[in-house]
Amino acid sequence: MRSLPSEKQIEMYYGNEQACIQYLLEKGVLYTRDVCPYCETGGMKRYLSRFKQWTCNNKKCNRKISVFKDSFFAKNHIRCHDLLRIAYKCLSGQNYSSILNQTEHSSGTICDHMRLYRELVAEFVEEEHTIIGGPGIEVEVDESKFGRVKYHRGHAVDGVWVLGGVERTEQRRVFLASVPNRAASTLVEVLRQHVKPGSTVYTDLWKGYNNIEDELSVHHLTVNHSKAFKDPNTGAHTNNIEGTWSGIKGKIAPRNRTATYIDDHLMEFIWRRQNAKDLWGGFLKCLKTSKY
Repeated sequence: MRSLPSEKQIEMYYGNEQACIQYLLEKGVLYTRDVCPYCETGGMKRYLSRFKQWTCNNKKCNRKISVFKDSFFAKNHIRCHDLLRIAYKCLSGQNYSSILNQTEHSSGTICDHMRLYRELVAEFVEEEHTIIGGPGIEVEVDESKFGRVKYHRGHAVDGVWVLGGVERTEQRRVFLASVPNRAASTLVEVLRQHVKPGSTVYTDLWKGYNNIEDELSVHHLTVNHSKAFKDPNTGAHTNNIEGTWSGIKGKIAPRNRTATYIDDHLMEFIWRRQNAKDLWGGFLKCLKTSKY
């Protein structure tokens, strides 16, 4: 199964407002009602000349209801199909510059709607799936600084530390959490929330991990990165979580690697992994379930 429909398949919906609304109605995303909720007798109809609203066919009532009622599209100032186009391009991994160049909208509009997209999917991260590991499951844990500017080059950004872990399983379940510091008490508390007892946990030699075996009831193995990427005796390494950092940072513009924006970016990454087999279906579910 494709994670996303091809752009050729989907552009017929995001290229035309009426086709887009019909598609979203069929998917259960937009408001639909067979009987008028006001008079409870008239049927609700959509007319070609007013395809963005339902109209009660009881002449004594004649109430009208927007198809966008309570939906993600209700208060957006751009057309429905334009918003769907931006969302599709976000899902396909295109960055801000690419989306800006392919649309007729302003820089501010693209930024705002990319942020809205991230906020939407972040709300639908299944928290139980961010609790990883368990007996017999290996988990790699590491912390990384987002926003650090090396060699005093580029725009200065206040950095934020992120603690993350990834399973060595086919699902590669992951947790990611911004943290105020790398103190042992901070790391232990986050790991307590996200790593199940009985896991085998691999870390580097940072002192903040020294007591996690006793505190969390896990088996703890370390690798000394100043000597090797993989411990020659135990085989311990953290290559998978370090690769995860590269994948996340490659999707976040340096200016957004701050405490203000980082959490939604992290949640988007987790949501994508949770819906890796059907990103489009997962996104439509977010639209269908969200209420505004």
